[in-house]
Amino acid sequence: MEIAYSIDINATPRTVFHYLETPEMAKQWQKGVCETEILDDTPGRIGTTFRERMESEEGGLEMLGSITEFVPERVIAFRLESKIHKVAVRYSVEPIIRGVRLEIISTIEFKFPLSILSWFLGKKFKADTLSELMGECAALKRLCETGFE
Repeated sequence: MEIAYSIDINATPRTVFHYLETPEMAKQWQKGVCETEILDDTPGRIGTTFRERMESEEGGLEMLGSITEFVPERVIAFRLESKIHKVAVRYSVEPIIRGVRLEIISTIEFKFPLSILSWFLGKKFKADTLSELMGECAALKRLCETGFE
C-alpha cells in the first residue's frame, strides 16, 4: 500500500527538517510515538539505526529502523520494521515562495496474517493511515509556523 501526501509550511527548510531528522522531535508531532532511541549513529546519517516505540488504543508496537537516504535540509528516508509490517517512508523538503512544500511518500507492507486482512480492508487501512498522516502534518505545520502546538 502506498500513501502520498504534501503540505505547504510557512517556515524555513532548516526548521522543517529539524523536526524530521531529530528523533526526540517526532514525539511532538507524530501520533503515538512515545520513545525513540538511536542505536548506531553513522557519519553522513545513511545507515544510522534506531528504535521507535509507538502506543495507541490497540497497544504498543516497537519498530526498528534505518536511514536509507539523507540530504541535509532536503531529504530523509527510512525503512522500518515491526512484528506486523515493513514501512518505507521518504520526506522531501522543497523551497517554495512562501516557505517549503513537504512531500511524504510511504509504502506499507503488512506481514501475515495482516497481509491477508489487508486484501479485504485495504481501502479502510489506507484511508485511516492517510487521515492520521494529515493530522500529524497539521501538527508539524503548527509547530514549524508558531513554535508550539
